Amino acid sequence: ADIGVVLPALFNKRISISTFVLTQPKIGLIKQADGAVNWSIGGESETAQSDDGGQPSTQDAAGSNSQQVPDLSLGDVRIVDGSITYTDKMSGVNYEAVDVDAVASLTSSSEPLEARGEMLFQGAPTSFALVLTAISSLQNGNAANVKTNGSIGGSSFGADMEVSLSEGNATFSGPINVNIPDLSAFASVFDADLVDAPGVDRLLLTGDAQGNASQIAFDNVELTFDEIVAFGDMTMDLSGSKPRAKGALRTEVLDLRPYLPPAPADQAQGFPAWAEAPLNLNSLRNIDANFELTAGKILINNIQTGRSQLSISLTNGRMTAELPQLQVYEGGGSGRVIVDASKSIPTMSGFFDFRSI
Repeated sequence: ADIGVVLPALFNKRISISTFVLTQPKIGLIKQADGAVNWSIGGESETAQSDDGGQPSTQDAAGSNSQQVPDLSLGDVRIVDGSITYTDKMSGVNYEAVDVDAVASLTSSSEPLEARGEMLFQGAPTSFALVLTAISSLQNGNAANVKTNGSIGGSSFGADMEVSLSEGNATFSGPINVNIPDLSAFASVFDADLVDAPGVDRLLLTGDAQGNASQIAFDNVELTFDEIVAFGDMTMDLSGSKPRAKGALRTEVLDLRPYLPPAPADQAQGFPAWAEAPLNLNSLRNIDANFELTAGKILINNIQTGRSQLSISLTNGRMTAELPQLQVYEGGGSGRVIVDASKSIPTMSGFFDFRSI
């Protein structure tokens, strides 16, 4: 390591690092099973126990913290060819970044912290740029603004967030955009392999997000899922073995054909030939979901409806679509479709009640 400190700044209660270059460092970030972490950005809590085991420390008579965080400035701060590991003993998650090259600059703790870098994250080429305003806010237990953008493999992201830290956990709120052209490849980076199947290929998302690493709520979201474009509100639960989504969305065209068994080919006469290709509906196992949907029209193989409403429940590969309002030609009706891909041989059943067609 190459470290340089401006000594006169220490007499003014400032830490001024002129040079801090780490060459091939090995950095390990650990979150224990009880939530404790081996890193900290903020100062100690005002209610932390004193060293002698007596009463908790409090503010002094002037009303300021008894332990103030010195102001910080950074000059030439870099990581060259480093490696970083993250271990979460609460969830069992482990991540690794290698070939890390990163730079950071900071004039003062009250000024923006700027950082950018490149690495191989879980084997995927990754880059990021970040502006944090300001680190002093986090040190004092307040929210800070974070603007960031970057890429992981072929996917990209951007956000403008208010971020807060508490006991090693981060919460955030603000606009976000995500572009994942290959969901299967993106999921594999995080050791969450998607079942290989038609459909569930692409995800684009923009909206206002708030939450933490395991729970995210989206307001005013625009969601492009494969060829389906929808608008509304939704939540994502990332704490389990697979994502779970729920919400209320509206779309002009809801094309369910990529996720359903194909319709028999048209024949001039006689019973249609039975398809011999195995039915692959494994994509239904990749996520659990509950959605209320309003659609301008729905495409179900050879059936096209007008404006309709439906409720979709998807659990462990079994999808139930309740259609309480269907507009078909000059009439209407209701129906239910059940597609069960939870077992090795998928099944499909349905019921429709049409009137005045």
